[in-house]
Amino acid sequence: MAAAYLTPTTSLTTPKNFLSTRKIRYDSLPIRNADRLTVKASLLNEVENSRVCVKAKKVESPIVVIDNYDSFTYNLCQYMGELGCNFEVYRNDDLTVEELARKNPRGILISPGPGTPQDSGISLETVLKLGPILPVFGVCMGLQCIGEAFGGKVVRSPFGVVHGKSSLVYYDEKGEDSLFSGLTNPFTAGRYHSLVIEKESFPSDVLEVTAWTDDGLIMAAFVIRSISISRGSVPSRKHYNY
Repeated sequence: MAAAYLTPTTSLTTPKNFLSTRKIRYDSLPIRNADRLTVKASLLNEVENSRVCVKAKKVESPIVVIDNYDSFTYNLCQYMGELGCNFEVYRNDDLTVEELARKNPRGILISPGPGTPQDSGISLETVLKLGPILPVFGVCMGLQCIGEAFGGKVVRSPFGVVHGKSSLVYYDEKGEDSLFSGLTNPFTAGRYHSLVIEKESFPSDVLEVTAWTDDGLIMAAFVIRSISISRGSVPSRKHYNY
């Protein structure tokens, strides 16, 4: 069921006024400039009889964020909030894939997270069951989940752990709707990961590599969009655009 923050269209009952609508007899008030306190009965009647009608505002279906217990998740959520996106966040063990589907999301974001895709709760199953019918965007752990779900093997990077370091990333996407639209090629991006999708087992029949590092590590894949770059990391430039 989609999240719809609706306010009923029925009128709200106006509270009783604490002022009387009768004219006030100022000759009994021991104050100066009493004429300034004149309250018109017609104005009070207007207030008393007014009703507030709040129209229901249609809210689009949310982007569902699967949080793989990672602090970067809320950096991503902050960016989406600043862009006006309607989203809901659930931990990877908060609900089943079927319950997620019943929320009628317009897209799914799979967040970064510790461990391997096997530690990602419903993330792998979500890719397999909902990937064919819904837009799915994976970041870091999300990329690894997408790669593994389609038959790729997630392994330790042959070049060691890359935590909080920046790298040049090259990409091969064109068009206004490109994932990397507006970025230079290559661009400098922050990385925070130790695992990668193995090139030899990459499911090229399903996914297409669209971004990579100087040393050939896979940074993004297309069809179901996913990236290994941590959008929440400080070294990434123009992070809103990729």
